[in-house]
Amino acid sequence: MLIPNKLKVTFNAVMPDGKRFTGFAESNAVGTEILSYSVTAKLSADKASVREGETVRYTATVTNSSAAQLFDTFFSAPRPDGALFVAGSVKINGAAQPLLDPVQGLSLPDLAPDGVVVIEYDFKIISRYAPVTHFAKLDYVVTDPERGDVNFSNNTNAVIVRIMRYIYYCCWCDC
Repeated sequence: MLIPNKLKVTFNAVMPDGKRFTGFAESNAVGTEILSYSVTAKLSADKASVREGETVRYTATVTNSSAAQLFDTFFSAPRPDGALFVAGSVKINGAAQPLLDPVQGLSLPDLAPDGVVVIEYDFKIISRYAPVTHFAKLDYVVTDPERGDVNFSNNTNAVIVRIMRYIYYCCWCDC
């Protein structure tokens, strides 16, 4: 989207000899290109810390706060180190989508202005020690009146899930 911009300044001045002077000046016309539409993709997890073998439910909320419709919307969530995708766990706007896999990527419906889509999915934690860091990616197309179809890509925030370890205590000694 290209926004034209031109500046006009009107001024009054008093010269050292007391004469008053009024004038104006204009800038050259420039165009400011808006490179991103107001689309947010926020990721959250239902647990901040887990033990190995537990499952974490991730929720990605995509909000289109722009005046343009998003189409060819594609969501992907790379498999984080220390976790495995739980097949059959995907929901889109609360509806189960058991055949979809966010690691492979999935198409989302077109998103109207002020629209929201919520994607939920599970990962089983297989890490014993290292925290699991996860993010997702959103690709979409917007039709710009000046440039036609424009491709955009946004990453979500990263979510870190800590791993809790079992601590064993021996009651016969202080080990």
